[in-house]
Amino acid sequence: AFFPKFPGVMAGDTAVLQRLALTRRQAVLPALAISYFDIFEDPKAEPQTFELKNDASAKLKEAAQTFANARLSILMVEGYTDHHGASGANQIESYQRALTVRQYLIDELGFDPNRVIAVGYGEGEPVDDTMAPGYVEANRRIVLKAVPQP
Repeated sequence: AFFPKFPGVMAGDTAVLQRLALTRRQAVLPALAISYFDIFEDPKAEPQTFELKNDASAKLKEAAQTFANARLSILMVEGYTDHHGASGANQIESYQRALTVRQYLIDELGFDPNRVIAVGYGEGEPVDDTMAPGYVEANRRIVLKAVPQP
């Protein structure tokens, strides 16, 4: 009355059903916001510029170091604007800025182009919608987010 595939189980043994609860494990990876004013050329003179400042490379390299040791399946580059201007134009501007940062990460820092995605959110998801001083600086930003490997 011995079962060779299941050592320790004998004929007549009683099986007890148990309920098992599974939860999805959440990986906490960094998300890093960089102010538009820190990395893009003179936003007051050229509000629609997509040119990086000369010293933007230092800030982007520092930001990339945050993700250097993480095993990423995807790095999201999200662009945001404030509410000034037409909604459609803000959407395009935020996407163009995210594309500029994505291209820098690929060309200058060696990120895999298949794993870096640019997304423009326009004026959606503001950090500060109080209209208090400094809200423009808070809302115009680039956010780098890591998506973990499954």
